[in-house]
Amino acid sequence: KVGMGLGINTGPTLIGNIGSKDRFAYDVLGDSVSLTARLEGQTKNYGQLIIISESTEKRVRDAYFTLPLDCIAVKGKNIGVEIFTVFYMPDATVAEDWINAREHHELMLEYYRKQEWDRAALFCKELQGEFDGRMDQYYELWIERIEDMRSRNLPADWDGVFRANSK
Repeated sequence: KVGMGLGINTGPTLIGNIGSKDRFAYDVLGDSVSLTARLEGQTKNYGQLIIISESTEKRVRDAYFTLPLDCIAVKGKNIGVEIFTVFYMPDATVAEDWINAREHHELMLEYYRKQEWDRAALFCKELQGEFDGRMDQYYELWIERIEDMRSRNLPADWDGVFRANSK
């Protein structure tokens, strides 16, 4: 099985010919480019083909069906960013089911951030098969993450941000 993830971010970027006459290249630079690369690197860790940033999600939410995945501080950063996955809008026959499932998904994330591990894991199990099964790998990975986070003795005032240690 061969696959490739896609990270999408929206933000200021420097694009153009950069360098000197001895070393010259066309390049893209900026924090937005770095975050995009980090999002692409996280697709495997979240079991998703596409991960988008919050700034991108705000631009596409009316045209596509989005789901929040996590608040993550990508490698090299301390501040968490909300990340999402995106699907085509579901057809009318399942749209209501998807909207209801998204509400349960958001509750799962809320329980996770409150360190209510048992409730969060239960929601992950109940959400298996929703969204035409497109999130099943995510929920399996999330159950593993919950067990790991449960063992860490996090402080009561934990900010809910997952700190990635890999790109």
